[in-house]
Amino acid sequence: MGVTSCSLLLVSAYFAAALIGGAHSEGVCLQDGKHKATPSPEPHLTDTCTLYADNSCCTEDDIQDISHVPSAINKNEPWDKCGPLSSECEGFLKRVSCFYRCSPDAARWPHPHRRSYIQAVPLCHSFCRDWFDACRMDMTCARNWARDPRGQNCTGTCVQYQQMYQHGRDLCESLWGDAFMTVEDEPEELAETGEVGAEGDGGRPCGC
Repeated sequence: MGVTSCSLLLVSAYFAAALIGGAHSEGVCLQDGKHKATPSPEPHLTDTCTLYADNSCCTEDDIQDISHVPSAINKNEPWDKCGPLSSECEGFLKRVSCFYRCSPDAARWPHPHRRSYIQAVPLCHSFCRDWFDACRMDMTCARNWARDPRGQNCTGTCVQYQQMYQHGRDLCESLWGDAFMTVEDEPEELAETGEVGAEGDGGRPCGC
């Protein structure tokens, strides 16, 4: 991936995140005992999660293991069990993790059966495609990191993302189980800005 295309990819992903991060939900967080009860400023958030510093459901301590994903056994599992990830791939994973842990908007899509999970958060198709392109050559060992036990100890064979997932939609709708759903971009949005800025699920922006 060239420097220009990589930069555009990161800008597009960040723009999508800004849409959701700047929306500021109605002053609630996921009610699972892991998030703050209500969002509030966290000026010391670091890395990608600084997007939510003005109104956050996480604390600085909550994101110390940001390079982990929730698992079915209520334990956060690291996502680099098949070796270090490329910076581009890790950047997308951090954006998704920061949204789940820190964004008040995550509370709009609580999972009906698992309190610590989200369900059917809309992600723009272009965001998913760029995510897949960023990670296609990186290695993984499970399709569903949250539910597949192989993702907890990598007992399965590590393969490239492009072998594990068919395309961006498959990645977005499989890696975190049913946490995300893919929605089509608004053509006029892409034509005007060249960025990820479509709206889904009742007019709310999609992306992380």
